[in-house]
Amino acid sequence: MYRISCNTAYVTRGCDRLPQAPALGLPAEGKRRWCSGCAKGHTGAVDVKQKKCEDCKVKQPKFGLPAEGKSRWCSGCAKRHEGAVNVASKKCEGCGLKQPSFGLPSDGKKARWCNGCAKGHQGAVSCRRLRTQAGGSPQKKLKVTDPPLTVP
Repeated sequence: MYRISCNTAYVTRGCDRLPQAPALGLPAEGKRRWCSGCAKGHTGAVDVKQKKCEDCKVKQPKFGLPAEGKSRWCSGCAKRHEGAVNVASKKCEGCGLKQPSFGLPSDGKKARWCNGCAKGHQGAVSCRRLRTQAGGSPQKKLKVTDPPLTVP
C-alpha cells in the first residue's frame, strides 16, 4: 500500500488529508502543491494561494486606494499610505463608511446598513438575528476524523 500525495490528488481538489485542497508551495515555483499538514515536511513552503501585502509580504491585503479599488496593503502598512481605505469589505448603503450588519427580512440574509443608518429604515433587523431564525447558528467547520486515503 502507498499513500496518495498532495501532488497526485490535486486533480481531485484534495490532499491525502481530504477534503483539504493544496494552498502551499515553494515561492520560486508559485504552484500549489501541499495542504498545511503536508507542507510541514517541506522547508520553505509558503501560502501561494492568497495574495499578500505589497509592503510586508506577510498578511492579506484589505486596504488600497479608492480610485484603484484594488487591495494592496494590510491594515498596519496602510497607515503609511495616504488615502488608503478598506476596499475589500462591503460598505453600508446609507453612509458608505461602515460595514453593514442590518437588512430587511424580505431581502433574506443580505446586510445593507450599519447600525446608525438602519434606524432610518423601518423594519430593518440584524442579519445575525435572521441567520439564527432561519435555521439555528451558522454552520461550523467540520472536522475530518477519517483516516487518510490509501490505495492498495
